[in-house]
Amino acid sequence: HDEEAATVGIAIDISSSMRPMQLDVIETATALVQTLVSKKTKVFIVVFDNTARILHPPSSDVVSLRAKLLDLYAAGGTTLFDGMIFALQQFQGIDGRKALIVISDGRDVASGESADACTRLAKSSGVPIYAIVPHGGFRTGTRFGNALTGITESSGGLFFFAPAKKEQPAIFDFIRDEVRGQYVLSFVSPSPAKPATWRKLDVSVPGRNVRTIAGYYTP
Repeated sequence: HDEEAATVGIAIDISSSMRPMQLDVIETATALVQTLVSKKTKVFIVVFDNTARILHPPSSDVVSLRAKLLDLYAAGGTTLFDGMIFALQQFQGIDGRKALIVISDGRDVASGESADACTRLAKSSGVPIYAIVPHGGFRTGTRFGNALTGITESSGGLFFFAPAKKEQPAIFDFIRDEVRGQYVLSFVSPSPAKPATWRKLDVSVPGRNVRTIAGYYTP
């Protein structure tokens, strides 16, 4: 089918723990922008250290997005959960396909919000989250026990731990194709439930490997 409109957010950890990986992070984010942006796909950039803020609003201007990435400087504490919540909030009022990519070592030290609050918003937003721990991140982050693993899984996204540079182009192409290939299944549950009740949801297709959001909150 023809490509449909999509908006992808890139949330970048620029706290002091990311300083040894700063150049790699800039290169990774730049490659993501170049892979994702198209006539129908816009990208916005959020950064977080002690606070979270918009670095660039949604745009298809690759030159402008790349220029902003060159201004990144790592310093301060890590508000991972606050940053992800702030990034997810930027999708409010935006139609079309959506995804959030988080670049971080996965360690939170200064957020006002909790991992549970971030997970809840990830579940309810319907925005799949893809997390990338840069190659140098193994010094401060871990694959197992990393809060990003549960959040990405609950949202229907994926967690990529310390991918080698030669692996990154295939990963970025994979994320781009997943965003463009998103679709929505609708159904009416025969079992009523109280509002704001979490209901686990499994989707299976014979002969296919299906990945979806982990469930939904009843309206």
